[in-house]
Amino acid sequence: MNGMASVEWDSGWGENGVIGTWEWIIDPSFVVAQVAPYYFGVSGLVATGVTGWRQRPDPNGGEIVTDHFHPIFNWPGCAYIDHCSSVTFGILTGADNQELKTTLNLFFW
Repeated sequence: MNGMASVEWDSGWGENGVIGTWEWIIDPSFVVAQVAPYYFGVSGLVATGVTGWRQRPDPNGGEIVTDHFHPIFNWPGCAYIDHCSSVTFGILTGADNQELKTTLNLFFW
């Protein structure tokens, strides 16, 4: 392993629910992207995962986009991505002030 980056993400809360994304833009490399939820404020609807990524196999070429944003419950919790140039994570909570906290990890190989 060549390195790691992590951030803790709190969804916040709201009467109508919360949905958001967090994108990491990086130099193309092989990465493992992972979400690790650790706090559920109220029982109910919550989701987190890898919602998409971009790959740049040729440094001078275009990017290949992979999008898992819809449907929401198809978000993988972990993705192994070669030539990755960005990763997008998603978080969602239902109505009635639900909250979710998760750790986002990128492992560089």
